[in-house]
Amino acid sequence: MTDPSPEPQVPSLELRLRKWSVPVTTDGPLSAEKREEIRAFVRGFRETHGIALEQIARGIGGSNSYVSQALGAKIPDHLADPILRQINDWCEQHGEALACRVPTKLVMIRPAERLYLLAKRVKALRDIGVGYGPAGIGKTLTARYIADKLHGVYVLCTHRHCSPTRLFAKIYAALHRSSMPIKRIDDDDLLCELGGSDRLLIIDQAHKLNLDAVEALCDLHEAGQMPVLLIGTRDILDLVRADAKALLGQVSSRVGLRRDLLPEVGAAGGGGSPAWVTFDEMREMFERGPIKLHAAVVREAAGLVNDGRLVGLLRTIGKIIANAARDLSQTGGGPVTVTLEAFNAAFRAMDDEARILLPTERIAAVNPRKKEASA
Repeated sequence: MTDPSPEPQVPSLELRLRKWSVPVTTDGPLSAEKREEIRAFVRGFRETHGIALEQIARGIGGSNSYVSQALGAKIPDHLADPILRQINDWCEQHGEALACRVPTKLVMIRPAERLYLLAKRVKALRDIGVGYGPAGIGKTLTARYIADKLHGVYVLCTHRHCSPTRLFAKIYAALHRSSMPIKRIDDDDLLCELGGSDRLLIIDQAHKLNLDAVEALCDLHEAGQMPVLLIGTRDILDLVRADAKALLGQVSSRVGLRRDLLPEVGAAGGGGSPAWVTFDEMREMFERGPIKLHAAVVREAAGLVNDGRLVGLLRTIGKIIANAARDLSQTGGGPVTVTLEAFNAAFRAMDDEARILLPTERIAAVNPRKKEASA
């Protein structure tokens, strides 16, 4: 009796979509050809995805200097090899994250449309605007799109309680696509760049700013008369209102436009939660490349999002679909159609307590004002 032939190994979905790193099979020193192959790959990877050296250095837990020297062949090979391996592994991990990032194409769902119209209004009036909504509705993707279309300056706040010093350094870096010692940046530097212009300054995740940073941003706007758009969760409203006692309304009185990025409750009919994502929009956002969705999956995903049952909303839906597609890709090649069974299996694999809201929390997730009115 002969042994059955082994099943063919099918590459994962990410490897079929894109080669995220250079194959390295040996544990010993890298060959000269392999080092140059990794360096060339990383150069192309950075150019394609707009990745800075600082981002790679943070990802591997190293310094900018060592990363630069390893990629530039400016240190001995025995020192460069472990760094190049780490960078190569980071590219693989980051590539998979890029494949799961959703949506990769902006679809003008209602929150995106409301934010875009707010941005145009803020720019036309050269005012300060605040757009707020729950996590996972596409605020960041829309903000990047707006910065591109309206010739804006996009700044992402990544630190909690971000100070004026750190904020100004981030704005300067966004203007020049570079970094600069924080202590050398002040409002005069930014006024030279932005003062009197109609360039829209977009601060994403603005709820992470501290009150001093918001006040400094308002002062910068008053001196330079440039349009400023703050985007974040509903916490940004609490931050703006918090100055009523601390600063006698100096911040709140300067914000000219406020916009809730989710439509009013009742759009779905029957007094239910708003259907702010349609069937066609959901399909357009999440069908990418070889990934196709069964109609039942699209309906289930739209239902989860529209009734506020899901923490993370669109972002979480994207992860569920990506995980389901990854599981299905192990059984065969070619296009992958995500079925409702695969979708539910990937959903169950997540932490239900972290992903599903209690009924009393659903209203607040979709429209906090209704919860306040019923209290």
